Amino acid sequence: MLPVKPTDARWTNEQWEAIYLRDQNIIVSAGAGSGKTAVLTERVFQRIKEGINVNELLVVTFTKAAALEMKERIRMRIIKAVNDGDESLFSQLNLLETAQISTFDSFSMAILKKYGHLMNISNDIQIGDSVAFEQLKEELLDEFINEKHKDADPAFIDFVQRYTMRNGAPLRSMIFELTENLLQRPDFKAIVKSDLEAFHSPAFYDQLIQSLLTTVKTKLTHMHEICDIMIHQFNTPEVIDHVIAMQQSIPDLSRSYAYDDLRAMLFTHKFPKTYKTMFGIEEDADDDEGPEEQPEFNEYEVFDSYKKTLKSIIDDCKKLMYLSHDDQIQLMQSNYPYEKTLLSLTGEFIERFFTRQIQTQYFDYQSVAYLSLQLILNFPEVQNALRHMYQEILVDEYQDTSPLQDALIEGIANENLFIVGDIKQSIYRFRGADPTIFQNKYDIYRQQPNSTVIHLNANFRSRSEVIDDINHVFGMIFDDTFGGVNYRENHAMQFGLENYQNEEVFNQNYGMTFLKFPFSVHEMMHSEDASKNKKREVASFESQLIIKDIMEKKNAYQIYDKETQTLRPARYDDFIILVDRKTYFDEFRDAFQSYGIPLHIHKNDAFLSNNDVLVTVNLFKLLLALSDPQLCQTHFKHAFLSLAYSYLFEFTTDEIIDFYTKIDPFEPKPIFDLSIDTPFEGFFKVFKELLDRQEYMRLQDILSHFNQSFKLIENALKLEKIAAIEERLIHIFNQLKNFDKMRYTLQDLIHYYSYAVAHHDPNNWFFDIDIDFVQGTAVAKDKVNIMTIHKSKGLEFPVVYYPNNFAGWIRTQEGVRYSDQNGLLLKSYHDGFMETIAQRLENISDFRASLSERLRLMYVAFTRAREAMVIPYSWTEKMIPSTHQYDVESEKVFDAMRVEYSSNRDIIQSFIDQLKYKVKEVNIGDYLFKRRVNKPKRSEILNQEFSGDLRNYQVLPPPSLEIAYEVSSESPFVHPRHIKNMQLGTDIHELLKNLDFQASIPAQLKALKVDKKYQALIMGFFDQSIMDKVDSARVLKEIPFAYTHDGTRVRGIIDLILEYPDKVIIIDYKTQNLESERYENQVMRYVQYIHQKTQKPVSGYLYSLVDQKVKTIVESYQ
Repeated sequence: MLPVKPTDARWTNEQWEAIYLRDQNIIVSAGAGSGKTAVLTERVFQRIKEGINVNELLVVTFTKAAALEMKERIRMRIIKAVNDGDESLFSQLNLLETAQISTFDSFSMAILKKYGHLMNISNDIQIGDSVAFEQLKEELLDEFINEKHKDADPAFIDFVQRYTMRNGAPLRSMIFELTENLLQRPDFKAIVKSDLEAFHSPAFYDQLIQSLLTTVKTKLTHMHEICDIMIHQFNTPEVIDHVIAMQQSIPDLSRSYAYDDLRAMLFTHKFPKTYKTMFGIEEDADDDEGPEEQPEFNEYEVFDSYKKTLKSIIDDCKKLMYLSHDDQIQLMQSNYPYEKTLLSLTGEFIERFFTRQIQTQYFDYQSVAYLSLQLILNFPEVQNALRHMYQEILVDEYQDTSPLQDALIEGIANENLFIVGDIKQSIYRFRGADPTIFQNKYDIYRQQPNSTVIHLNANFRSRSEVIDDINHVFGMIFDDTFGGVNYRENHAMQFGLENYQNEEVFNQNYGMTFLKFPFSVHEMMHSEDASKNKKREVASFESQLIIKDIMEKKNAYQIYDKETQTLRPARYDDFIILVDRKTYFDEFRDAFQSYGIPLHIHKNDAFLSNNDVLVTVNLFKLLLALSDPQLCQTHFKHAFLSLAYSYLFEFTTDEIIDFYTKIDPFEPKPIFDLSIDTPFEGFFKVFKELLDRQEYMRLQDILSHFNQSFKLIENALKLEKIAAIEERLIHIFNQLKNFDKMRYTLQDLIHYYSYAVAHHDPNNWFFDIDIDFVQGTAVAKDKVNIMTIHKSKGLEFPVVYYPNNFAGWIRTQEGVRYSDQNGLLLKSYHDGFMETIAQRLENISDFRASLSERLRLMYVAFTRAREAMVIPYSWTEKMIPSTHQYDVESEKVFDAMRVEYSSNRDIIQSFIDQLKYKVKEVNIGDYLFKRRVNKPKRSEILNQEFSGDLRNYQVLPPPSLEIAYEVSSESPFVHPRHIKNMQLGTDIHELLKNLDFQASIPAQLKALKVDKKYQALIMGFFDQSIMDKVDSARVLKEIPFAYTHDGTRVRGIIDLILEYPDKVIIIDYKTQNLESERYENQVMRYVQYIHQKTQKPVSGYLYSLVDQKVKTIVESYQ
């Protein structure tokens, strides 16, 4: 029975129920900011107080960080109770250390280690990372396909002849895709043993045909709905009559059509021709009048957008009904034997994969979860033990569970489940999460006796204005079909933090603000290639909108501080920029740097793209090269030059070239002999020592030796972010410990790293492979933060910016897969390969699921905001006006409009007129448009193989401060009136970095199509007397350095060094102001450092890029 809530309790009625309700399954639908973690913690604590030991509770979360946080919260709650006099709970602190408060992966691992002996699995199993297992799968698959070719099984040969060539590439990808799909399912073994007969009966074929007809009719319904909207929105009688004629050309849905009859109507369908004269436009009028002359609402352009949408829907229907009824049936029938063959092959391959893991006792987490489930389902003693071990099972974030994880929990549940989740925040389908699992449980628990659904809708994070705006928006776009919830019925948030009402500023903007501007702003930018980089230019403009807003709010906007419960001026770390992709991070970095605003970009680069990691890998590669004459021929050059030019060593370019050009032949012994009495003697001595003892050394010992000999950690100080570097080195060391247990050789290790590099594609997240390594999301203090929405999950910020909404969504093409509804989805053959009905229907279902997740992703972004949310929003004249998309009667966006969403901007456009009072028109003239200079990505420089001039070999160049992805907080604050000159200076600086000083400057400027104003400033620089003899100088640009001066570590980047036989000139670029003691001291440090390195007289100058003035800091420092 639920205890009576005291009048002074801090919990809401719903929270109280979630904490104290007992003896039944409970599902808690917990909205954003509802205090679900506090409720979960308190429930655990109250169960302990009732006499249940903490290690008799199973608490499962989705990340290690969340598990640690939960355990710490419970610890502090127990400590407080003990300090308050309840000493009976003291023993729980010891039990807490071994309590199962963990992730799904850790819990599965614990089951397998404890009971794995029943399946001949050791309790000393090891976990491998994704690269090792992708490598293993590839090797196993090569063996498997080769064996099948030798066996010459008729079904296999027939499949190969139909789908692939002798090299097996398409067959490999098919088996890989189906393997990945099946391994996410708890019942995959039953699937691979099935004959698929249920999906190839006449009754099932008829069912598919009927489903296809229903889908087509739904699309036609949307067409009629769009025509109805057009009739009500356009005012000209001639246009309305034309729309009516268009609608009459669409098949009448009040009639019943046979498949082939409807198909014939679609393939003969034509809309009546539209004439511009209907809209008062002459037919020969020029469409391109320039962005400034275009009205926001162009009736003809909007009509044309409607018509294109209608034509697109007709085209979709034609694709669905491309074949006749009989041809569709024949297509599916002909595919049946090939589906069975592929399923059988995949089943055999998966069996080999599991067998290899059991043989090596080396598993991936997915296999661990599956094997743990098999122990529960196939060994009653295991299931009974686990069911009696835990008095209650509490699972957080259940909306992100996979079918395998759900089966694991259900296998040990005993009407003692406490599930917390929020389907509105389910955003991990790409990781295998299935939000329908939570929704199905929600529906069942609402009907099932001895089960309860509790809604936590009170939001204790945000101001009422934020909550009202979010409720308004998602009430218009969320429902059971789109987003997966009836938002208004059970999911609308309620204002919870009443303290906000006592601390607010009159006339301060709270809630949402939309900064509206035309997308055609890109045509006004100063970039020569603006037409090619429209989206990057618009992203750059949006970054400036945000910067201006931050500059206006900084110190002026009052933030409610939850800790002090008072108002205070806004700081930089009160602002967060959330994006759905990392594509435009560079635009933000450049803009914030220009304005002198500190920015921290939460961008976890690929593990193998970090300089410190590449250095470590190349140490092992060089060791391998020096171990064998043949390997030396192929591996030595890249490994040696990468290391020699890296931050780890201080060899000069001349020393490197002199040594390298004398190597002959490229074999270990001549190289070792050559190094004697050279600057490289100590370097190669380390490798010689390791090779002499390699037979007795483990990989982890080799890394330790490298660390001691080359001071990997100490030298990493040059790269900054030392904590992250040390963390990565420890990760590599732990990897090597695992590889040592697996008896990896040095060659195995290099093969592993080479595979990871070859298969890493940062532009393709779906197929990208990277070494498993996750760093936390610590919000940078005193800096504006920018991160992806996924990374922001669970965080909150006073002011949230949500830009880049113009970017279209990427739709990944689903490959071969299995569906409970439609069987094995494999293309069939009919005058070329094409999708079957089952595939087309499944693709439509996948699209709806993906669209729903996109809506939920926006919900997650919006609900991070505590005080305000600012949303840059670009419109085009071709967009259908918001008033056309909104159904006044239902107060929702029309289904026909929502199903056509293809970007976040489409979503915003569909409801924006309902929030007109929140829209702020941007005056474009207030902003400076910045030319973006394209630079090669660091990863492209690091991983390429170089040839030719050894002086240009920069596989691992000395890093610049750009590596940290941070703008220094020491940057002087720049007033907006100075931004134009600052930007001009930045652009000139970028051009100087990219020009060849010893080639014709005018010719280069002409080839680059540089603006005349820029050309004049560039030529003004080369006309200075300090540049008179640049043709005879060695030119070095953007040179980072780090050295110790009088006990202080000094770092910097020197803009330009001109080295002559008898002297060196240093030039530091500035925008305008040269009268700064700080600048003078900076140049003096540069001069001292270069003199120390070269022992030549050094002159130092400051140069104003805008005023074209030179200031002498020191003449001939000696």
